[in-house]
Amino acid sequence: MGAAEMISSPFDIDTLIGGAAGLSALVTRTNRSTDRPHLTDILRYVESRTRGKTTANLAAWEYSSSGGFAFEDAMVGLLEDRMGESLASSGCRTLGLVRNFECERDGIVGSPDGYDPVGDVYQQLVGSGDGIHLPDPMGEGWEFKVTWSRAAPEDRWYWMNQFRAYAYMTGSHTTNLVALYLLGTVRGGPPMPRLVGVRYRWSDAELAQTWISVLSGYRQMVKESADVP
Repeated sequence: MGAAEMISSPFDIDTLIGGAAGLSALVTRTNRSTDRPHLTDILRYVESRTRGKTTANLAAWEYSSSGGFAFEDAMVGLLEDRMGESLASSGCRTLGLVRNFECERDGIVGSPDGYDPVGDVYQQLVGSGDGIHLPDPMGEGWEFKVTWSRAAPEDRWYWMNQFRAYAYMTGSHTTNLVALYLLGTVRGGPPMPRLVGVRYRWSDAELAQTWISVLSGYRQMVKESADVP
């Protein structure tokens, strides 16, 4: 008998995960409302009009979002595993993040990746300190991102405006970002994946100005839609 040969048989993981619509169906995993304007659509509209970013390649955006969802699930599970002993000692089984939910402000809905209503998840993971490390008594947002870009989070217009808008919508002043940079963060450097964590504390003025821009963008989006015959 001859040596056994490898047999490979591809299968359609897109369909297995996302059903008939493929992986892009994961974008709606939070049972996103369809009868009210969503922050995501407004920010994408504003970015396309003011920063020249096209929204034509919707499929690419959906795949990127789906990759972020998968990373979010994996990262939260990993953090809970690493924090298992301290979580158990406090009688908890999870980090305490509220996930897969919608928030609403002025008729606009949003779906943050995670929200810590107590404001102590960061303390469990990183430890206590002063200044920026103090828990936010109004709760804290958590966002999980995956990107091919090497641009710093602060240079990502969409990310920053999304973070501030969600903070405004939930009444928080804090956003904790966990990002997977698939090609690393050093321009011209080796394409080595890197995890980046950043904690942002926002001022009232920053949040208010961002929300004014969101409302203005929404009004313009509605007007433009109404002008289309």
